[in-house]
Amino acid sequence: AGRWGHEDLGGSMWEWVYDAYAEAWYATGGANCEDCANTQDTAGRSAYRGGSWTGGGFSLRAAIRNNFGRHNTNTNIGFRCAY
Repeated sequence: AGRWGHEDLGGSMWEWVYDAYAEAWYATGGANCEDCANTQDTAGRSAYRGGSWTGGGFSLRAAIRNNFGRHNTNTNIGFRCAY
């Protein structure tokens, strides 16, 4: 169960996140900030998290992240509106 009562969301699809993707984001200080985003886009790639129905169980953790070109599409990558 999530913080606001939502459930059973893991495995539906990878989720785009606001952050630009940077391989060394956590190693270079990103892990020390709270409620912040990496907006330094250098390669036109966004991060996505969480795994999808096409991946294995190892990818279902929210901490798992990867990247994809912003103008590309895929049937297993989406987003959720959050407030």
